[in-house]
Amino acid sequence: MLRDAPFRSHLPTLAGVVLCGLCLTAGMFAQTLSDYQVKAAYVYNFAKFIEWPAQKFASPTSPFRFCILDDYSFETELNRIVKDKSVAGRPIEVRDVRDGPESRNCHILFVNAAQSKRLRVIVEATRGAGVLSVGETEDFIDQGGIVKFVADNG
Repeated sequence: MLRDAPFRSHLPTLAGVVLCGLCLTAGMFAQTLSDYQVKAAYVYNFAKFIEWPAQKFASPTSPFRFCILDDYSFETELNRIVKDKSVAGRPIEVRDVRDGPESRNCHILFVNAAQSKRLRVIVEATRGAGVLSVGETEDFIDQGGIVKFVADNG
């Protein structure tokens, strides 16, 4: 289940898996895949390994919500990756969000590096709401984010 304290205890393991996977993926597909394609695939796969509390969904058939904070390019790529797929038997919805309160309704929230000035407010707004925040800014974890993408060797 996604809860702030217990979930954070698994951060070192999750971070290691993500970092290793990104390094391997980047090396194997550097010529064929863009950063957004790789990140979108990882964001989709994160959803498969986390169990959200039942109260995070309005009903048993409610969609799983991937949200992107003001990043049309990433939103487009994530839509392509999740097309005709599901998460835990739920349909997938990809949404553009503009602020913290709107982000509370997400299951996974992607925040790109261009949003660094708004990061603390966005992360604070999602605290306790069962939202997995994923970002790429240098201080993402220090600002309260949960999963940070890191480029290694380009």
